[in-house]
Amino acid sequence: MVLLLVGVAVGLDIASRTEEGSPDSYSMVDALSAATRPGTSVVGLIGSDHDGLPDPASRDTELTEAQVEDMVRRAVAMAGGLAQRIEPDADWVAFKVNIVELKKRGSGVITDWRVVKALVRIVHEIVPEARITITEGPPEWIPPGSPEVQVDGDVAIVDGFEVAGFRQLLTDPDLQGIDLDILDLNFDEVHDVDVPGGGYARDTWTMPEVILESDFLISVPVLKIHDAIGMTNAMKNFIGSVPGMVYGWPKMSGYPPHSGNPGIPHHSGILDETILDIVSVAEPDFAVVDAIMCMERDKTDRYGGGIPVRMNTIIASADIIAADAVSAWTMGLNPFDIEYLTLGAFRGLGQVDPERIKVKGDPVARIQRRFVKSPADWGQMGEYGHYGQGCRTWLVKGPFPRASGDDGEYIDVTDPRALPGENGWTAPVYFHEDKIDLDKFYDDPSACAVYAYAEFEAPKEQMAELWVGSDEGMRVWINGEQVYEHDGRRRHRLPNDRRTIRIHEGNNTVLVRADQGRSRFDFSLNICEPEQDARYDGNRVWGLKFTVPDGTSDTAMEQTELAFDTPGEKLPEGAIVLEKARFMRHTDLVIGGLEGVVRHLDEDVPPYRVMGATGHAFRFCVADSVSPAGTSEIDVPGNLAMYENLGYAIQHIGADVDDGEFPERQQQAWEAITASLDRGTPAIARFGIFYWVVKGYHEKKEEIYISSWGGGVEPVSLEDLGTLAEVGAPGLDIFIFGAPRQVDPVAVAREVIELALREAHRPSTDTYHYGLDAYDHWMVELTAGRVDGFGQALTADLVFERRTMAAEYLREAAPRFPQQVSAELLRAGQYYDEEVVSLTTLASMTPMGMGDSVDLEDPENLSRMVALVRAARASEEQAVRALEEALEEMNR
Repeated sequence: MVLLLVGVAVGLDIASRTEEGSPDSYSMVDALSAATRPGTSVVGLIGSDHDGLPDPASRDTELTEAQVEDMVRRAVAMAGGLAQRIEPDADWVAFKVNIVELKKRGSGVITDWRVVKALVRIVHEIVPEARITITEGPPEWIPPGSPEVQVDGDVAIVDGFEVAGFRQLLTDPDLQGIDLDILDLNFDEVHDVDVPGGGYARDTWTMPEVILESDFLISVPVLKIHDAIGMTNAMKNFIGSVPGMVYGWPKMSGYPPHSGNPGIPHHSGILDETILDIVSVAEPDFAVVDAIMCMERDKTDRYGGGIPVRMNTIIASADIIAADAVSAWTMGLNPFDIEYLTLGAFRGLGQVDPERIKVKGDPVARIQRRFVKSPADWGQMGEYGHYGQGCRTWLVKGPFPRASGDDGEYIDVTDPRALPGENGWTAPVYFHEDKIDLDKFYDDPSACAVYAYAEFEAPKEQMAELWVGSDEGMRVWINGEQVYEHDGRRRHRLPNDRRTIRIHEGNNTVLVRADQGRSRFDFSLNICEPEQDARYDGNRVWGLKFTVPDGTSDTAMEQTELAFDTPGEKLPEGAIVLEKARFMRHTDLVIGGLEGVVRHLDEDVPPYRVMGATGHAFRFCVADSVSPAGTSEIDVPGNLAMYENLGYAIQHIGADVDDGEFPERQQQAWEAITASLDRGTPAIARFGIFYWVVKGYHEKKEEIYISSWGGGVEPVSLEDLGTLAEVGAPGLDIFIFGAPRQVDPVAVAREVIELALREAHRPSTDTYHYGLDAYDHWMVELTAGRVDGFGQALTADLVFERRTMAAEYLREAAPRFPQQVSAELLRAGQYYDEEVVSLTTLASMTPMGMGDSVDLEDPENLSRMVALVRAARASEEQAVRALEEALEEMNR
């Protein structure tokens, strides 16, 4: 109390001698915020309409640079300030910002440079001689002039620091005299560092020197929803700190690509652990969250369609976990639903419990706005991110051998006598996933039943929703009353079912019985707020804390941790895997799978032959508004005969999810895949719009292993085959490569040319436009202002890829034909080359955001885009005429 009174007195004295809004005036709140009871973390929360600001503004309006600086200063001061934390002799202060994509300020995808500029000024006032470095390790762009590198996928050679507005800070008159620089973390000097206490995903990480050696490190993220982990903010920001020269472009691919050097584990089942490991070695000192323009529904406006949300808020704290916890709270999320926060609190890195966090400035309730979560039907990523976090720590008992049809209980469910290490119950076991993996814990049991016991403290008596799931039979008792039962096998979803239950204030008990027949053996359980709106449901009941009988909480207890496997790096014993098989990254996702299989069988097959012989190189479709839908519009099963031009018989196994024969077809697909892998041949399986390479399987676990965009190995259960879709519709489409077949290159080339001409003149439908008509429709949509950025960029990129391959394919095919035919094929190839030039320029003018519209306000810009599409069409038409001449010569 004495300290608090002194702080108030000192603060008032300072305030009386300073002008409100000047840097020194914030010393008052620094002093007050420093006087907080031990064990409590302080977070500064400031909205643009905060009363203490010199020029407050509505939270739904654009802010000036001065207003942003005032908000940053106030939030930092409310969090205790930086002057008391940065040592006077500090030589080097670093900011880790988020510029994951090529975006400008205000997109909601990247950090606002104005927040960073304010921090530069604050830090310079504290340590005027210190070097200040703005850092990022971008996965999607490389500044011109950087060392030449190998990348696995599309990486733009563009200065993202300049696009985002950070490069301009180096010449900003307001920052003259400051030792300010920008550093791309992908190319910094690196050092290996061990995770204190051991890592979850890895024990040792290779980190940039600036992250490890700077005297003070500040995370400056932008606040966004994330599909796999719920939220990306101050802690997730450090995924971008690992160097590309070690972990690759993208960071999960490893460097060099396909060298066997692992990238970062990025699967939805391990991403939280990866984040915690990296933050543990980075050891950030402070966090300042840009919550001015945020993103709901997803982390990006590409692909899934994230939606920008203006919050006009700054959040700051010396406790990075508390900063993230309050950020989640302001988004309408429960911090206890974010695994990397609860796990970090368990590791002692900070406070996640709102009861142990002092929020200063604006009350959370005043700022809070519910953010739309990532949809649960976005495949595994969306399911995990939407679900939140169920009970992870259990006492377990069993397994009890179970005969078929035996419904009796093996314990007294009304009095289970569940105590840690007593009466047959285990000590508390922490499971690293919401799907409680009893199969792994009991080392692959079968025909058994297992009981799991936990307790929970509820802040009040209320109605709640029980969210449960399992792969087989499951029963649940709450406070001794059975509230749920399921019999039989099913695909385990998060959740499978929801039940309304009543919970009591104070201590409650939960008992689960999980039955096992064969294969997977897991269950999940969470207790959520009642919510009928699917955009927001799945939050754990606010204030509810899962415990075990000794009363310790799920974030601070002595417990056994179930050993954590890194997906893609450690496969279970008994797995059959073709190590060299992999998906080949193409914008044409079907070709990515086909080339992956064919090059596994014959590594000398060039990509243009795969795309050319299948006819894909000559296809072109534009959807209304030039949306991304047009890029994946193709009847793949109907094109099977063309795929056999690659020199192999191909079997297709397909079924709709709603088809009554789907389970039988799913089993047939499983048997065909495993037989193919046994003879050394990968298969292809469709997951939404993606055609991943199936490179392995585990018979007992009934799971396949796929090579997808990231290049690693990801497990997929038999139940998920044909039902799992990250983007696009589910459905079973499996392609099995059989015996080699003789193909005549001349006959194949003729067939391809005939297909190219059919596609060029293919009639449009209500939704899709093909060939030359596609270009005409593209120009119409541009002129009418109905073009979205990502759709146009993706369309241009896809046609660029296809026509590049078409030209190469025709150049290879031409010498096999008589001179006149050969000349026409070469001429067609030249026109395709010209088409590619126009498409390249067009793509460079186009934003990549799903929600971005192409800049059509500038008449000159619009005119240039239309001219480029018209030029590409003219080249396409000339190529088509040359192919028509070639076919006529063949027919003479």
